[in-house]
Amino acid sequence: MFDSKANVLVRNLPKETDQKGLNAMFAEFGNIKSCKLEVYGSGESRGFGYVQFENVEFANAAIAKKNGTTVGDKQIEVMIHSKKEEREDQGDKYTNLYI
Repeated sequence: MFDSKANVLVRNLPKETDQKGLNAMFAEFGNIKSCKLEVYGSGESRGFGYVQFENVEFANAAIAKKNGTTVGDKQIEVMIHSKKEEREDQGDKYTNLYI
């Protein structure tokens, strides 16, 4: 079963991070169901990816230990991934300005 609360978004990854590297970075926290590094058509990393853990406890442990840590020369962000629809209820935090 897919648990959306166990799906972690990892941002600001160094460009040299590959799929295997992303998986290895989070394997210590528990069973990973899937791991996907987002890449451009050229195969170059887009600097972010997703790690789907078996349960929320593994995801929370990964966030607690990895969020704000440095990988290569970048400080990564690790958080629970939320769908766009869920983010839209954040109110006035994001505003479009048309001129």
